Amino acid sequence: TFHPWVFKKSVLFLLIWIGFSTVSVSAMLKLPHIFRDGMVLQRNEVITIWGWADKGQDITVKFRNVQKVVKTDETGKWKCDIGVFAAGGPYEMTISSDTTWRLNDIYIGEVWLCSGQSNMQYTLDMLGIKTSKADFNSPYPIHFFNVQIETDLIPSRGIAGGLWQNLNEKSAGQLSGTAYYFAKHLQSKLNVPIGIVVSCLGATTIETWMSAEALLPLDAFKSTVEQTLAPNKTKIELLKELAEFRIDWDKNYYLKSKGMKD
Repeated sequence: TFHPWVFKKSVLFLLIWIGFSTVSVSAMLKLPHIFRDGMVLQRNEVITIWGWADKGQDITVKFRNVQKVVKTDETGKWKCDIGVFAAGGPYEMTISSDTTWRLNDIYIGEVWLCSGQSNMQYTLDMLGIKTSKADFNSPYPIHFFNVQIETDLIPSRGIAGGLWQNLNEKSAGQLSGTAYYFAKHLQSKLNVPIGIVVSCLGATTIETWMSAEALLPLDAFKSTVEQTLAPNKTKIELLKELAEFRIDWDKNYYLKSKGMKD
């Protein structure tokens, strides 16, 4: 049996994604799904915000007493280090260029990634565990983000989706049971806001979550990884090619085979 995995994210990285932020409709400036209202940023570490826009565009990030302006590179990518902060909140952040994102209910605290297979994936509802209002009386909030499940052969620039939620008696049933008790333990010991990001998928092995760079030095995986990465195409691209191939193959081979004629 493979065990659930819990990882510390000492960079800002994973935060709270509890709702939809206020954003203009015209949308050249894009943020990863993880940067949304209610996000929790890692305390006492350099916080980095990133996203995409048109190349050569100025991006302005404002958070507390900090204002930074960065420019997108030739591919439209940008990132901005906004500094190191102690635990606290809630705060507001604005990120602007041709449009403006206003992110609210932001906290600084402890951010952890909870990953693994089914024993991490089982939620309180699935386990039949009930909570009540009395379980959520701490002045320090817990926010959690369930990453939308999506798999691919090569890394993508962002996750498919997800939503940051405030942990309470109404939302707790949607959180991993393991992650729930871990978050409550952190909250009681550290007395700071807690951010929990859950990314898990039943029956997956640890190799599923490792990068090609991490697996290539291992002889047992080298040939498989090289073959998988050789086309350098996403799963969607490969499935599209397979569908197109099947049309020709069915017409010229499968439907003309001896077995079909008989």
